[in-house]
Amino acid sequence: MKMLLPTLAGLVCLTLFAAPAAAQLKTQANDAQKFVLHLANCDYAEIQMAELAKKNAASNEVKTFAQKMVEQHDQARKDLLNQFKDLKIGVVSTMEKNDKDLYDRLSGLKGADFDREYMKAQVDRHQQSIKYLQDNAKSADANIRGWSEKQLKTLQDHLKHAQQIQKNLK
Repeated sequence: MKMLLPTLAGLVCLTLFAAPAAAQLKTQANDAQKFVLHLANCDYAEIQMAELAKKNAASNEVKTFAQKMVEQHDQARKDLLNQFKDLKIGVVSTMEKNDKDLYDRLSGLKGADFDREYMKAQVDRHQQSIKYLQDNAKSADANIRGWSEKQLKTLQDHLKHAQQIQKNLK
């Protein structure tokens, strides 16, 4: 009986202190999984829309921008999946509904109409992505915070470039 009481007390302490720590780790893992899946899907959508732009755009400036988006978002996606490989999550190449809707709408356009709508979408999407990364740069998870901070400069450069092309198209 004397041995049982300290053992029970130890189990109670372990449960009281370890359970919240385990829950915190699980929450951070879930946050990281959501982060990776969201960004991987965004990069995939960027690549698909840029491939479409290479075919449907009239402007060489838009086509050159699209090629840059293919290369840089493909590399970003690979780097993202490599950095977070310890999460062991499967990432399927798919577009979220709003991205699929935009892709379908852009698919029906060609030439100057495509150029204007694609570049408008690029400005909007990069603004949204920058906001998402700025929010995640405050994350408690060091990997999420580090990735967000690292990618912000690149996306801000993409946004400036997209805005300049958009201005040139008017």
